[in-house]
Amino acid sequence: MASEKPLAAVTCTAPVNIAVIKYWGKRDEELVLPINSSLSVTLHQDQLKTTTTAVISKDFTEDRIWLNGREEDVGQPRLQACLRESELGSP
Repeated sequence: MASEKPLAAVTCTAPVNIAVIKYWGKRDEELVLPINSSLSVTLHQDQLKTTTTAVISKDFTEDRIWLNGREEDVGQPRLQACLRESELGSP
């Protein structure tokens, strides 16, 4: 019988994207045309990227989050809004 692993961890990276001209809505709803053209630059991940690691365990008794090496309050309204949005976007 195989022993259970107490932790499961996943790390992913994403490139930084800088929007020079952002999306501001549609000029034509039927044709789905934007009000303005967009222009953005995606930086190479060798130069700049974000890294996120998520760890789960049945032994954990509470949710905790660290941003930029500092633990943050998971009950903070702005953070909760981001977490809710990511849950809504998942399949």
